[in-house]
Amino acid sequence: MNNRASRGLLDTSVVIDLDSVPETALPQDTAIAAITLAELSAGLHTTSDPAGRSARAGRLQRSQVVWDPLPFGANAARHYGHLVALVAAAGRKPRPHRLDS
Repeated sequence: MNNRASRGLLDTSVVIDLDSVPETALPQDTAIAAITLAELSAGLHTTSDPAGRSARAGRLQRSQVVWDPLPFGANAARHYGHLVALVAAAGRKPRPHRLDS
């Protein structure tokens, strides 16, 4: 039985680790949000290691070729607010990495 999802939105952390994620663990049809491209772009500026920066640049470039990112507009912003509220209601701090969970 194939439990593989037919479609799914990949989080930035999954895109970063994509080379180590088995293909069978991913949805058959994948997408990313524009916010993922923003986070990957920001990541270029958070390391002083030339090899790390090069790897991050390559990941960003591949992502731009593979996916046409879904927009992060007003509707997505409202959903983000709801996620913050749910995380806070669960007694957790709504920092960005907590929202990923």
